[in-house]
Amino acid sequence: MNEPLTIKIERFPSDALADLQHNIHHFYELCGLSLMVADAPVDEIRLPGTAFDIVAGAEVRDISLVRTELQNWVLRSGMRDCLESVAGFLNEIRNQCALSSLLMGGSQCKTKKFECDITRANRNFGNLSLSKKIEDLEKAYLLQIPAELKDAILNLNWVRNILVHQFGRPGEQDVNSAGVFIVRWHALQLFFSGPQGSRNVEELPSVGREGEALMMTRLPRKKTYALGESIVFSAKEFSEICFTFYWFGMAVSESCESHFKRCGYIEVPKPSQWHWT
Repeated sequence: MNEPLTIKIERFPSDALADLQHNIHHFYELCGLSLMVADAPVDEIRLPGTAFDIVAGAEVRDISLVRTELQNWVLRSGMRDCLESVAGFLNEIRNQCALSSLLMGGSQCKTKKFECDITRANRNFGNLSLSKKIEDLEKAYLLQIPAELKDAILNLNWVRNILVHQFGRPGEQDVNSAGVFIVRWHALQLFFSGPQGSRNVEELPSVGREGEALMMTRLPRKKTYALGESIVFSAKEFSEICFTFYWFGMAVSESCESHFKRCGYIEVPKPSQWHWT
């Protein structure tokens, strides 16, 4: 059967972006707090469960060693969850792009066409690697993603793989000709712009002077690790990495909105709340 289907698009690119931002912020809170604990002075940390150590006959380990393992475990979990959220976000963006292309501003399509272009194609897209997902979106729907953000996301996915599969230590296949592995991301920088020029916001809350406007930009960051050196980020660095996921999501969402407009959707709804906290 190839009966016509009536379809209403109820979620738009900015809805997918809001969900991504919410998820990333949640992971930032969990990982950021854990990393702050891991960075605390040794004399302020005491492991619970002394009775368990005695009963189980376990060796009481040096807190500095446990701290390193904690950092690796937190980063491994946080990066995995963040990148899985990015992949899920791209899956929904693909679905939205395909639906808008199929309906072209209307509300009906044939059953077989829907099965081919949406159901089966979404399933195939879901099985692609992160790099292939981005490549497919750029090719099929002409999404334009800034090269520096795309490079940072794929680099962070590489970091995630090292954390998950190599205990956070770069191998020979990861380092460059100089013997180092380079991690790249983009940090959020707030600054005031006014008649007397610009000045960075060093801490929050911060009050602007008369005539100044609060602005924001992104700054490239990088960190290098030697062969076999443990990949570790501070809580501040992890927060900057989370903003890289924000920037990437915003760029993809905006490009997807342009695709909607090319398909005949003049007004693309915005969510009532953005998760910038």
